[in-house]
Amino acid sequence: MEKVAQSQVDFADSFQYSLEEEKAADIVMEVEELAEICRKMKEGLVPLQQLVREVFHRIVRSRAEVHEFVDEAGKLSTPIPY
Repeated sequence: MEKVAQSQVDFADSFQYSLEEEKAADIVMEVEELAEICRKMKEGLVPLQQLVREVFHRIVRSRAEVHEFVDEAGKLSTPIPY
């Protein structure tokens, strides 16, 4: 991916309006290759994104449970005035 992306950057930096057909065909192939890589990365990231979301929700639930526990413990240890 980095190789193809760098090639595109190099092409953009040295672009001239009179583009040769062979060079244009190479650029089209590289763009298509980069698009395919991006599609595959997106497909691969969906399961990871779901796992991150699940872990986040577990952390939020655990944090809420800890706060609830601390609140209850604080109520039990509050001295009763005479």
